[in-house]
Amino acid sequence: MPFVARFQRLKKKVFSFSVFAAVVAFCCTVGTVRLLDVSAPAWKDAVTGVVAFAWYAPLLLSFAKRAGLKGGAFVSLSYTLYFLFGTAFFLFGLLIVRGVFLLFVGAGIYDTDKAVAALTVLFSLYSLYGGVKFPTLKRVEIADAKISRPVRIVAVSDLHINETTPVSRVGKIVDAVNAQKPDIVVLPGDIVDDTPEKIAKQTDELARIEARGGVFITSGNHELYVGSRAWEERFSRLNLSFLNMSGTVPSGTNVYLAGLPDLRALPKNDPTTADRINGLLTDKPEGAYTVLLSHSPAVAKRLDKDKVDLQISGHTHGGQLFPFHWIVRRFNGGFLSGLYTMADGMKLYITRGAGGWGPPMRLFAPSEISVIDLKPFDS
Repeated sequence: MPFVARFQRLKKKVFSFSVFAAVVAFCCTVGTVRLLDVSAPAWKDAVTGVVAFAWYAPLLLSFAKRAGLKGGAFVSLSYTLYFLFGTAFFLFGLLIVRGVFLLFVGAGIYDTDKAVAALTVLFSLYSLYGGVKFPTLKRVEIADAKISRPVRIVAVSDLHINETTPVSRVGKIVDAVNAQKPDIVVLPGDIVDDTPEKIAKQTDELARIEARGGVFITSGNHELYVGSRAWEERFSRLNLSFLNMSGTVPSGTNVYLAGLPDLRALPKNDPTTADRINGLLTDKPEGAYTVLLSHSPAVAKRLDKDKVDLQISGHTHGGQLFPFHWIVRRFNGGFLSGLYTMADGMKLYITRGAGGWGPPMRLFAPSEISVIDLKPFDS
């Protein structure tokens, strides 16, 4: 597709999304204000303004970015606006819960305003802490007869590195990964959330990742949004092996590691797509333990133990903000986070990711760096 045509298509998508976001923000603003039921006119105007500002925060930040705001000012504005947006989400959710509660017990019996305000502040601050704190180490052991010797895989997904991501945070994550002395490091998508030139300093840190068998990456949906071809070249310069419908045997292991791009990069309703996936997996050496990197966990439902022993995915963030857990699970094949054993014995591991998207907040879905130890049955 010619560059001009692609640009026009992207421009149209951005405009459509902006209109959709504006409509959703308006509906949420009206809903929140109505549920708050502020009677005093002066207070109602003030509250409506603050609530609207919070719901429109992502759009306002987008406009600020397009206007050329950069550096520390943009970082500070980003954290402030996204925190307000997250707070508005918690307020709206708690108001709905209050409405259901009062529907059953009777309006006017309880003074719930202070409880809603207190819980909104509590959830907002606690989830902000959950979003900015350093990822925890999540350890998983998998024993299999195909494993000839122990192999340690460290998985880091969904960093969502952007202009607001401190270089020091990426560096500390790299240090934590290296401290695990991994045989293989995998980054199953959504590592970046901006163009290569804008986050060069942050992504330079990824070149320091050390693994005896290599460091491998496959694209997520956000790499597609910010230029997957440009990032494929950038990852190569950072000594990250890009797996895009390809596979390899990392040095010193009997593991066959294959990678799929995000499902959005594959042709829709293309009968050859399934054949391409099957062809990728039939190239593995006989007797090798097969690990598939797929940003989307839903791919697991298309596979079986004859082709794949373990699929490693991200994408879900573990729900990131409760109660989105249920929605995220619904739209990802019934999977959310952690280790799953499929009906035929194939394993699926979904890491909650080491970063986040949107509000810098996490509630009941802590970020993680996953350490997966593959071991022989007798070890």
